[in-house]
Amino acid sequence: MKRERKREGVVRPEDCEEIRRLYARYAWTTDTAEAEAWAACFTPDGGFEAPGMAKTVGREALIKVANANKASLGGAQQRHVFTNIQFDLDGDHGEGGCYFQYYITRDRVSALQGVGVYRDQFRRLDGKWLFQNRALTLDSMP
Repeated sequence: MKRERKREGVVRPEDCEEIRRLYARYAWTTDTAEAEAWAACFTPDGGFEAPGMAKTVGREALIKVANANKASLGGAQQRHVFTNIQFDLDGDHGEGGCYFQYYITRDRVSALQGVGVYRDQFRRLDGKWLFQNRALTLDSMP
């Protein structure tokens, strides 16, 4: 089924830059295990979906997910890389996504852990662009 794309309206360059910075902040705060800052990338009622876990909604629940992720690493370092970021904006809402690669470094050995796609919904809240929802699909999953 072909996905119908919305007609693009006038998008301010500063909106584009803010959303690109949102992607970078999301990756950075994930990799540095800053749970509160990571959750602040979402609207207060924002959601996160990933394979093997129930949808997480709300900043308090997102903080718990981030802290559980940190604990599961057992001291290993993670790195998220986002490429081919694309999005469309319509007023205070938008949708888009990016490709994603995820690496873990343990005992000085780095290994690719996953490749996939994020599908995102955005909302501008109090003049600031945030994720309303992020849904991750891994290429290795059916």
